[in-house]
Amino acid sequence: MTREMKMKMKVEMKSMWKLAASVALGVVANAAIAVDTFDPASNKLSLDSVVLNGVVYNNVVVTLNSYTLISVGSSAPYNPVAAACSDVNFTVAKYNAIVPGMTLDQVKQTIGCANDSKWTTAVGSTLVRLGWYYYNPSNRNTSLILVEFDGTGTRVNSDPNNLGLFKSRSGF
Repeated sequence: MTREMKMKMKVEMKSMWKLAASVALGVVANAAIAVDTFDPASNKLSLDSVVLNGVVYNNVVVTLNSYTLISVGSSAPYNPVAAACSDVNFTVAKYNAIVPGMTLDQVKQTIGCANDSKWTTAVGSTLVRLGWYYYNPSNRNTSLILVEFDGTGTRVNSDPNNLGLFKSRSGF
């Protein structure tokens, strides 16, 4: 092998190592900062980056008007809703996350359990009040969240005066 061939091979090896190191560094850097999240209470999807028509957009926040969860990388549901409520479902943070316009499924996801049909009541002809209820026999505490929905029971009623009158709570 000539000296010229050895030099050329050495330069090519250096270039390959630089390329491999750059790719590895890029993968590690992207893995460290890539945090994609979805907030069902506000319907906000936050993405580290999106490529659209060849243009890269970073730190993207999208508000979804409606969505269907197709997959989350496994056959298990993303956030299963328990059939019955327990103490963990009744927190001020979960209650505060319920906002007008949310669907019934979004409210169930937020609270983490299904509503109790015993607490379903009609409010006039245009509203339905649904309730989430839990009685803890060990401390005899009753927790309750009531939320007013439209007449079909599918979307949280709007509150034009922002007084929080579309929901109420007790026991926590």
